[in-house]
Amino acid sequence: MNEETLNKNQCEPTADQYDAMIESLHLVEATGLAHDELRMIVRRALVSLNLCYVLADVVDSLMKDVEDQLLKVKVPYDDRDRSYFKEMKKLVGASRKWAQRATRDLYHIKETDDFTGESDWWYNIIRLIEDRTGEDELKTKQVLRWLTTMPSVMGLFKVNMKDFRRERS
Repeated sequence: MNEETLNKNQCEPTADQYDAMIESLHLVEATGLAHDELRMIVRRALVSLNLCYVLADVVDSLMKDVEDQLLKVKVPYDDRDRSYFKEMKKLVGASRKWAQRATRDLYHIKETDDFTGESDWWYNIIRLIEDRTGEDELKTKQVLRWLTTMPSVMGLFKVNMKDFRRERS
């Protein structure tokens, strides 16, 4: 992509930005794929990359929630638990930094803080679904049925209800 950047309300590159990215990376020559097919593949990759960043940010927020809640009730950590938690936070932070850097580079944007609102939205959706469904299989199926009956907006992800079976441990 050239120097064009995404504005704060645009979470997806324009067709011209996709084309510029495909051209700058010489993807048609390198892959032999049709331009439209490449555009869809690049689009899926960028959407997935954005989700990586957003979900790493969500996990970071959830870990802060865990820490805050456990501190409120003064749950004792032993050194091993503290070490595991610290290592997990470090890995989540590294994942978030990688996704942030890759997002900046591929989207050609300077600030990934533009996606913070999206992270907050996903955090709230995840917490809301967990709160409303819990371990209730019927409620979970209701939410999934509702989501899978909605028409696709992006045309990137197809899924069946059977793909959502919860494995009992």
